[in-house]
Amino acid sequence: MSGLLSWFGGGAKKDTTKDAILDLRAQLDMLGRRENHLRTLIAEQKKQAQGYLEDGQRDAAKHALRRKKRHEESLTHTHEQILSLEFQIYQVEDANITKTTFQAMKGASNALKNIHDGITVTKVEKAMDELHDQEEISQEISQAILRNNKSPVDEAELDAELAELEQQGLDNKMLAVGPVPRNANQLPDVPVHVPAKKVEIDDAEEELRKLEAEMAM
Repeated sequence: MSGLLSWFGGGAKKDTTKDAILDLRAQLDMLGRRENHLRTLIAEQKKQAQGYLEDGQRDAAKHALRRKKRHEESLTHTHEQILSLEFQIYQVEDANITKTTFQAMKGASNALKNIHDGITVTKVEKAMDELHDQEEISQEISQAILRNNKSPVDEAELDAELAELEQQGLDNKMLAVGPVPRNANQLPDVPVHVPAKKVEIDDAEEELRKLEAEMAM
């Protein structure tokens, strides 16, 4: 009973919730053993009363039934205490869960408060405006650097390169068309079939022609 009295303020108060729950469970275990013992005593008194009646000892049987009745009343009281302790344990455990949940939520709230410390909507908007301004300045600096790096263009040089490209285009067209005949109205020459005997040239004559060609070069 010391644990139960301690819980209700009848003794030294426990320092932690865990100790209170342990005391309640220990008391509950003791009451459970007492309940089993009372059930055993009730069964024994009932058996004794039956034995006395069989022996014709009516008064003894009546006393046994009175003891059985007292045990039953004690059993009822013990059972009520067990129910009360079970409810107390449930309440303490539930309150402990609520407390730890609240502490966790409070810790999260404090963490958010520390993170947001000194931050306001006005400051955030101001920082975003400053960031936007710096981005514009950065773009202007980049454009200025690119303008300064551009070398002046020589228009005369561009015109000369353009004329060269145009001439190349005309030359390519001329090559594609081919040479223009001297007399467009002149009919093409009819190939003359030369007999094989007149076309043949001996080796000496061929060597002579090669020599004349080299000398002309």
